[in-house]
Amino acid sequence: MKKHLTLFISYCHESASHQNKILGLANRLVSDGIDVILDQYVFNPAEGWQLWMDRGVRDADYVAMICTETYYRRVMGDEDVLIGQGVKWEGKLIYQHIYNNDSLNEKFLPCLLDGGQVSYIPTPLQSCTRYLIETEDGYEDFYRYITDQPRIQKPTLGKLRQLPAKSRQSDFMAPLCKKEVLVSNLLEVEGFFKKLYIAETEYRRGTIEDLWKKLDLLGISHESGWLLKEKRIVSIYDLREMPWREICDVGTVEEFESDEWALSDDLDKQKEFVWMLNNCLADKLRSLGLRFNKKFRVYYFLPTSKGCLKERKIRSGSTTETYKTVFKAYNSNKTPHKLMFCRHSAFSGYFQRYERKWYLEITPTYYFTRDGTTPDLFYEEKLSKLKRLENSDTVRRWIMSYARLLCGEDGLLEAPYQHLQFGKLKEFQIPYGIDDEQWLPSKKVTENDVMQEEMELFFNHEY
Repeated sequence: MKKHLTLFISYCHESASHQNKILGLANRLVSDGIDVILDQYVFNPAEGWQLWMDRGVRDADYVAMICTETYYRRVMGDEDVLIGQGVKWEGKLIYQHIYNNDSLNEKFLPCLLDGGQVSYIPTPLQSCTRYLIETEDGYEDFYRYITDQPRIQKPTLGKLRQLPAKSRQSDFMAPLCKKEVLVSNLLEVEGFFKKLYIAETEYRRGTIEDLWKKLDLLGISHESGWLLKEKRIVSIYDLREMPWREICDVGTVEEFESDEWALSDDLDKQKEFVWMLNNCLADKLRSLGLRFNKKFRVYYFLPTSKGCLKERKIRSGSTTETYKTVFKAYNSNKTPHKLMFCRHSAFSGYFQRYERKWYLEITPTYYFTRDGTTPDLFYEEKLSKLKRLENSDTVRRWIMSYARLLCGEDGLLEAPYQHLQFGKLKEFQIPYGIDDEQWLPSKKVTENDVMQEEMELFFNHEY
């Protein structure tokens, strides 16, 4: 029988100062009555570190995940091989425990240090409550949760009041039932690559640079519908054909229906399938003049051409606007010829599966650079200001514009992209109507309105 509340701390050994910071947090929790399980308290576990981690994660009442950029990279599998194996192992254990609990989670708690960002939290836990553990309020919230001491106690439930009945005659006629159709930000994946091919190769993650050089020599370095995993190539391209047969053992090639991955409940197969979808999406958007920023995980519009900072527009998905500005350079008010920054329209896209169908979840956002290429140092500050100017209708119009773009309805695609096609935005019909006049603003906010407010907001205080 447990005598104390136990807490396992999962973190990265990314620097000595970081380890000291984690040790200080653990010592504070111990002094506050929490039995902390921390590797720095253990010299050499008899059962070995892997079993020690397994038991710690399994038996602890709670697990604190100290989410940094390095922690995210390692847990999400984006780190090089043989680096950060401990955290990679803990990440697998955590994912499996959540999966075994029908994706319900009260045990694994994402924590951020000073300067930490939500994007550092592993994707499956980004919807959970996060704790700024280095602040006093954040530490108190965390401590209150694991010790079941809420800040506010719900009052005792009282008795129902008995109200006298009233009778009144009325000629009121109930209105006809009104139904409402809600358009979501889920864009249906209508088609994708039909086959997946797997073959053995002499290359591995540690020699992936050599593989890229080989692909460059073969003239296919731009192709991205493949991944390298445990000395195996998984690809949407037939590995028995040239030039792919040059990088794998043709005798080991296996061919599979892609639905075996798309409809599988196996997490590894789902992850590989989503990897392929993301690669195909990046290829499709590259031909439309968009690029992917790995740090902020957004797809953003490039200028019309390299070195040319001319304003760029695309056709709008709205009936009230013909075009939308997707790239714009801003010069200083004080020095008109001095470039201050560039604003790129962007979106984050995550593939989700619902009821055996795949969708792309589109979240409109913006990306900022200093010169059309170099990231702006005040990116997050500018994004926060610009987001405050938008309303739900602005977001809706952007979602419709991106859906139109991805479906190829704007004419930017010279030829259909065969490996990934999209259908319509998912609609939901509800049996209730909403009186638009009760919640919509009295004045329609156009893109010009937003741009005018944006200019005033950004240039009231120039950097």
